[in-house]
Amino acid sequence: MHSKYHIFIYIIFFINIYKIFSSIYLKYPYSLYLSNGNILVIHEKGITIYDHLFTKSIKEILTFSEKDKLKIGDASKITTTFEDEYIFCLIKDQIYIFNDIGNLIFHNNTSILKNEVFPKYYSLVVIKIEDNLYKYVINYLFDRKLYWNYFQYNTTSNENMFISYRSQDEFYYSYSYGSTYYQYSYLFDDNYALSCQYMINKDKNNIFICFFMLEHKLYISFYNIGEKSIFLNEDILPNSNSEKDFECIKSIVNPNHSKALITLYSSTGEMKSFIFSIDQKNIYSIDFNNYFKNNFCKRNYVGLNVYYFKQNEEYINSCLDNNGNLLVEFYDQNFNIYNYQIINYNKTNIFGYSILYSNCTGKYFFVSEEEPFRLLVGDNEQLENIKQNFRIEDCLNIDNKEESKSQEKSETSDKSDESEKKSEASDNSEESKEKSETSNYSKDDSKYLLLIIIIVLLCCVILALVGYLIYKNCKNRPINPINPNIDEIFGNQDVLPAPIIN
Repeated sequence: MHSKYHIFIYIIFFINIYKIFSSIYLKYPYSLYLSNGNILVIHEKGITIYDHLFTKSIKEILTFSEKDKLKIGDASKITTTFEDEYIFCLIKDQIYIFNDIGNLIFHNNTSILKNEVFPKYYSLVVIKIEDNLYKYVINYLFDRKLYWNYFQYNTTSNENMFISYRSQDEFYYSYSYGSTYYQYSYLFDDNYALSCQYMINKDKNNIFICFFMLEHKLYISFYNIGEKSIFLNEDILPNSNSEKDFECIKSIVNPNHSKALITLYSSTGEMKSFIFSIDQKNIYSIDFNNYFKNNFCKRNYVGLNVYYFKQNEEYINSCLDNNGNLLVEFYDQNFNIYNYQIINYNKTNIFGYSILYSNCTGKYFFVSEEEPFRLLVGDNEQLENIKQNFRIEDCLNIDNKEESKSQEKSETSDKSDESEKKSEASDNSEESKEKSETSNYSKDDSKYLLLIIIIVLLCCVILALVGYLIYKNCKNRPINPINPNIDEIFGNQDVLPAPIIN
């Protein structure tokens, strides 16, 4: 009886340890940094905000209902677009709008889909119409049709308005050669590859552009944008240089909406990319970048992501391949590729991932369900060193102080020297106070870390003692009175509890 009690304690102990280490485990995570340095994570069970280095949960934004929980493949359909201080997001066919610190300000809990439509993924484009008015368009291809969903969001009244919904099963391609005018009509096929962007040319014309595949050709379709409406322009350019059918197209546009990075993967998983400029409209062939000829992306729409990071003005083109590698291309602010790498993670069961850039640490991070948070390039030791020596408060305080000093400088430029001295004295006093608070905070952190170390050591001692008692009890147990030779059959072995498998 005494032995069973110890075994029970042993099992409970390991269950608690398992819960501690798995508490940050998230299935199908989709992550992004917020303006205050925290991380917004969309995952299987809901939406959660974590601290800057993914060490603790700060706030539960939303818990999904049973029907809204993410399943395999749902993470690849999550689509987000930043516009000013707002984040427009599509999660499982529903619209979510957040502010820049992660607060949910609007959620449409009804699906945007109509008539049993199930697209592979979406294209989401947000267009600012007025200071408080945004129009956004959701496009997708399904069952040989191109679908359009138009919405309008008013930030002042916090109202989201459905404008219109339509589908088209064919489009017209027209061009002129000399004095001859040609026009063709095409039906959409079974290809789902589609990505759209809002762009502005050198004449300040607003253009809605879609990239899609049709009959083994890549088409670039231009739509003029009126003040509050979108209408079709007849100018549609085909690229006759497409070597293969592409199954997925994703894109990202630069801040002034003049250029875009377009990434595609083919039916074999081969990844290619190219740069498109709105002012180079008359192109009939495209030069593809293809740096990973012998690596092939996963073909379940979770393997391809394109990012723009406002903090360092860089772009990343990335793909998970079938061998657990992450293929990454790094572009500077002018879309010049300056590096590309094959990062071997040996993780083949990833069903969603994110790449984050921290302006405070100057590092890229990789988030997935198998590894919640790691350096994109680097090992666990380097990550632990960052966690031990980095404080997000210091980073945010530096930014705030720089803004404050700049503001004070402009406000006091016409004041006397005596006023400036008083201001400096006041600043020194505040800085001294902040240093004192920082010192106290560091002491508290040290105490907390010491307490954790003591608890871990105590648990190890208890674990060793329990193991010894179990060993002693099993070794000296009496012979079975019913079958005295049972130990000869099974051997007189020490029996330990079965390990708990994650």
